[in-house]
Amino acid sequence: MPEIMDISDQITKLSGWLTDTVKKLDKAGIDKAVAMTAYDEAIALAEVKLRYLKGSKLYLLLKTIPEIDNHVLLSEVESGGSIPATLIPKLAAGLCGKQNLNCEMATVAYKAVLVKIEVLQAQLNACQSQFRHLSHT
Repeated sequence: MPEIMDISDQITKLSGWLTDTVKKLDKAGIDKAVAMTAYDEAIALAEVKLRYLKGSKLYLLLKTIPEIDNHVLLSEVESGGSIPATLIPKLAAGLCGKQNLNCEMATVAYKAVLVKIEVLQAQLNACQSQFRHLSHT
């Protein structure tokens, strides 16, 4: 059976870890917000470019999307055509893959900190229950 002093030490340790992890939540939240803002800005810029660039400039922009190689859309654009409006959001997302990845990674990091906080709270609660039980016997 654990000694009351061992449990007290564990409570102190868990409390410290919980405090440190909560501090990380602020940074993770800011990182998430920055990544989301960068992604939103990149999407907006990509959509403007896709709507208003013409000819070779639009062709070169589309060529930066790896999956679009040899697509019929490229030959349409190369010959002076434009992009159908319904495709612009998907193509913009394709152009902003890196920013989307950063946004997703920041979201996962934020959620991971939240889960760590929940785990530490549960562990701390268990230790406090043991402490109460042992201190009353």
